[in-house]
Amino acid sequence: MTTPNTDRPTPNVPSGTHDDFSRVETWDDQRTENWVKNLELRAAGADQVRLRREIIDIARLRAGQCAIEIGSGTGPLLRDMAPVVGPAGRIIGIEPQTGLARYSRERGVANLPNVEVRNERAIATAVAMRTADVCIAQTVLIHVPLPERGETVAKMIELTKSGGRVISADQDAESWVIDHPDRAMTRRITAFYVEQRFTDGWWARKSRGEFMRAGLKDVESRAIVVMATDPQSYEFQMAKQRANAAAQAGWIAIDEAARWSGALDERAAAGQFFTTLNFYVTCAVKQ
Repeated sequence: MTTPNTDRPTPNVPSGTHDDFSRVETWDDQRTENWVKNLELRAAGADQVRLRREIIDIARLRAGQCAIEIGSGTGPLLRDMAPVVGPAGRIIGIEPQTGLARYSRERGVANLPNVEVRNERAIATAVAMRTADVCIAQTVLIHVPLPERGETVAKMIELTKSGGRVISADQDAESWVIDHPDRAMTRRITAFYVEQRFTDGWWARKSRGEFMRAGLKDVESRAIVVMATDPQSYEFQMAKQRANAAAQAGWIAIDEAARWSGALDERAAAGQFFTTLNFYVTCAVKQ
């Protein structure tokens, strides 16, 4: 087992300082291209397909209804919802990152006439109040800077019709589990992931209480465990990226990140890669 450099201080910076998705307006073309590739790789995973099915199921989405997705990314949930609402229904994606919105329009949902993708921030959208039967934020609110997150939840409620459903689906960052021989270094990388890759890594576990405090009723929660054992998966690529990001941010040394990633490669080569992450889906009804 590799012994980490425990004398190396943890940088004292605000939570979410290294969250790419909290500042999407700063992305260059290369960063956008990398995230398009990664997001589409993640969306193709069997557990992510199951997660989207759970979201649609808990939303009780039906033909002819309107669904809005906040932070629709490359559009996988938009694509899955379109046939559910059918030609008489309407799907609206609101995506603040210009490149992701463009990709979604041109490739993700290009052949779906009942889907519209708007390049704008949720809190500044021009979509009319009480438009949606369902308003969803999938893996979004965990990234939204405070206090904008409260404003975003309020906007989701405003966009939803009375009796409609408001849904948050997010990973709980501290539920990330990975099999690795270096436990101490893994804990340090996990701490970086929880505290720095999201503005609030605990949002998912807090979403139920936050929805109640926002005045929503009939709150329902579901837990979904995403598991990966394939080294070609998004989860494997992201595990190594988290170690590299922790080194770039000064949380661990560059050589420590290299050793950790090398040991993970050895696990994968032996067919022993294993990781899980919990997702929590919270659904509530607007009064």
